[in-house]
Amino acid sequence: MLANSDSSFVFAYGEQSTKVLKAQAVLDAEKTGLTNLTTQSVSELFYDMFVCKAGGRHLAAKDNQTLQGMVQEMHWDAGVRITLADHKPVRKRKRPAAQ
Repeated sequence: MLANSDSSFVFAYGEQSTKVLKAQAVLDAEKTGLTNLTTQSVSELFYDMFVCKAGGRHLAAKDNQTLQGMVQEMHWDAGVRITLADHKPVRKRKRPAAQ
């Protein structure tokens, strides 16, 4: 993971919840243990990604063909492309009054 991006994360699955840790912190803590590492929730990670606070910005695909090329080049099993756009809110139509 770290070979592709220094913004890599590890998902730690537990009985109570799933926590997210920075991959480099996990490697650095190999000898001292994982207990004291700072974690975040999955929702916090995805929020940080969507507001561009976290993640490898160079790992971007403008279209599905580019994404498939990256998947093959990096020997990944799969990839996900998420596109966000601003849209004007859609006004709900008022229903006609019942007669």
